[in-house]
This record gives sequence, structure tokens and C-alpha cells, in this order.
Amino acid sequence: MPAGALLGRLWGWRSAFLAVALVSLPALLALLRSPVAPAPGRTSAPGRSRAPGDGSPAGDGSPSGDGSVSGDGSDSGDGSDSGGGSPVGTGAPPGDGAPSGPGAVLPGRAERPGARRESRALRRPRLLVTLVLGALVNGATFCTFTYLAPLLTRTAGFGEDRVPLLLALFGLGSFAGVTLAGRLADTRPTPLLLGGGTALLAGWAVFALTAGNPVAAAVCVLVQGTLSFAVGSTLIARSLSAATEAPTLAGGFSTAALNTGAALGPWAGGLALDAGLGYRAPLWVSALLVTAAFATAGTAVALTRVRARRPFRRGKRPAPGTACDEGADRESGSARESGGARETGSARESGGARKSGGARERA
Repeated sequence: MPAGALLGRLWGWRSAFLAVALVSLPALLALLRSPVAPAPGRTSAPGRSRAPGDGSPAGDGSPSGDGSVSGDGSDSGDGSDSGGGSPVGTGAPPGDGAPSGPGAVLPGRAERPGARRESRALRRPRLLVTLVLGALVNGATFCTFTYLAPLLTRTAGFGEDRVPLLLALFGLGSFAGVTLAGRLADTRPTPLLLGGGTALLAGWAVFALTAGNPVAAAVCVLVQGTLSFAVGSTLIARSLSAATEAPTLAGGFSTAALNTGAALGPWAGGLALDAGLGYRAPLWVSALLVTAAFATAGTAVALTRVRARRPFRRGKRPAPGTACDEGADRESGSARESGGARETGSARESGGARKSGGARERA
């Protein structure tokens, strides 16, 4: 982006498009020259197939049906593998007629979720809410980034020759944000989203209020680039983890959500500019989009809690596998345990009473 801005200033906006084509050319040549590798886990390599029940190890390093890899060429030590002599990952008993030989497709390895099954997995409310949050946060980012040059030159007072440097500063911040998210998104996603989202919202408001100060504007460019991409990258990670049953389409849907935000954010900022609200208006629009993300997340959490409590209000037992069901099971289990303890104690007391009575009679 900084290079494109510099080229556009020196040789016109068409030079930036030509530069993008030239940068893409080596990647295109590399793709054309790269060998096409077969899809992992589809077929067994010639000469390395296994007959069912032959006890031979899966030493080709191929992944098993459950995601594990037996790449050391050794079996379990007793001549049989973990499946009891069945092919790895098939779950089939030995001698059941599973295909073997060069190029044979093992039953457990050829199964992959189809597009219809992945589409059903992508309809889950948790995933849809995460995608909406990603679109809103990314829309806020690109709403300001699209109009950053006129904001810096006409409001903050920077010269046009400084714009590439400030865009590079934003890029450094985005790199720092992605690095931060990569270290914390898997271990502490909730604190990162809540704390980073709150700081992001406050940062857009501070940027709008201090945009006339060059030093404050430069600092906000760096900070907001960091926060925007830290929160956005964490939302991408959460959307992928919420769609483990859709490994092919989940990444595409996440990218589509971010690109939707990248289109709607600048469109909303352009409406604010056309309304004559000034060059700070995109900053306030960015703040409103992050506020909408918080409102969406809060509504989703509230609805989830209401649905979790509804079975108890109606006097019905919650569906198996839910958190409410697990809590009810724990409560009933505790009640059974306490009841059993009371019964056992009563039995011991009555037994002791009978023994003492017999002793008195013998005396």
C-alpha cells in the first residue's frame, strides 16, 4: 500500500495496478511450475498397500483415519497394530473384504465431508455470529484506512510526501497485531477480544478527537493498525475453530466475511463524507461499527443464556449433552449420593442397635 501510494503520486494511479501485476507474475510462474501433489489420505501408494489383517505396519507415514500418523514403520510390538489387525483408520475387522493392492482406496481414508455436510456445519449460530463480528471489525478498519490519506493531509496537516510513510506505519502496526494475535488467540481469546475490542473502540474515538494534531494522529495510526488486526485475526481463528466439521469452506467463509466488511466499511464512510460531515466522519463510522460488533456479541450471549434457562422454567428436562443437562445430572447425582449415604448411615445405626439389644438379652 505505501509503495502503491508513492507510485500513484509519481507516475499516476495506473502505475500502481501495473506494479501489482508485476509482483504477481513470479507467483504465477511458481504455481505453473509446481508439481500437483495428490490429496493426502486419498489412495495408498503403489507397493505400500496393506491387506486387511496381515499385521504389516503402516510405515509410509500416511495419516490414519483419526488424524494420527504412523510414520516410524513400527507396529505395536506384538505383530498387530492398534486396530487389531485392521487397516489403520478403517475400523474394519480383519478379513472383511476391504480393498487392497496398489492404488486401493482404504475405506476410512476416502471419507471427507462433502459440500452439503459442510454447509450444514456453517449454519451454526456461534459461527455465524463470529463471522458477523469479523465483518464489522474489518469494516471499521477499512472505513478509516480507505480515507486515511485525505484525513492526514487535510486534517492533520501532513504533506502528501508523508502519506506513504504513514501508510507504512499502519502496516507495521497491522504486522504487530497479527503477531500478537498469533501468540494469544489460541490460549486467551476472550481477554484479547474483550480488552482489544474495548481499546479499539476507544482508539477510534480518540483518533477522531485528536486528528488535528500530527503527532497524535501518527500515534493513532500505529495503535489502531495494531488493535484492528489483533482483534480481526483472533476472530478469524475463532471462526475456524467453530467450524471444524467444515475444513474446506470455513476458511472461504471467513475470508468472504472479512471482504464483505472491507466493502461495506468504505461505503459507509463514503456516505458520511458525501453528507458533508468532514474528513473525521469515517473515524466516527469506524467507532459505530465496533459498537455494533459489541452489541451483536452481547445480544448473542444474552440469547444463549435465555435458551439455557428455558427448560428449567418450563419444568422440562434439557436436551442431552447441554450444559444444563450436565448440571442437572450433577445435582441428581449429588442427591443420589447423599441419599445413599443417609441410607447407609441408617443401616449402620439399626445394625448397631440390634447388636446392642442382643448383648443385653444375653446378659
